[in-house]
Amino acid sequence: MGKQKKVIRPKTKTNWVQFAKFWSARGLSPDEATNVIADNWLDVGWNDGIHFNMFKDPENQKLAMGYLDYVHEYMAANRLMFKAACLKLAKTHDSRTIDTLAFLLVPKAVDLSKGKILVAPSTFAKWCGWWRNYLFADDYLERLKELEKNNLKFSLAKKKKTKRK
Repeated sequence: MGKQKKVIRPKTKTNWVQFAKFWSARGLSPDEATNVIADNWLDVGWNDGIHFNMFKDPENQKLAMGYLDYVHEYMAANRLMFKAACLKLAKTHDSRTIDTLAFLLVPKAVDLSKGKILVAPSTFAKWCGWWRNYLFADDYLERLKELEKNNLKFSLAKKKKTKRK
């Protein structure tokens, strides 16, 4: 058997014309293809990446904002940046983190029987960043980021030099 030819794929995202051409070659109109994708692969009612459908309910907004305040308190207590705090909370399978993901009905994110988070910690940290940018006002975010920078400067000033052998 010979070597397989490597298929070079463009590094850009598919635009609507390419999408329509692809599905029309397979016998579906673009509208039909969109409906099939929406029915079979998209989790309806959760995070669509743009409008955050899960936050249309004010109770979910309060829950997520309360959790983000919890993350900010955790940051201050452990002198961590936001992403590092989210990563640590996800890696340690924090009970409040598990409860928040379960109450927000994030699909396939937690296993309540084992009390574990199933998504990667980096994915969870990305979600928290999106939630924070979506839910908090811009001026409040700027103050939080300023506090993070000051926290980082303070923690860097306390590091001891290591001895060389």
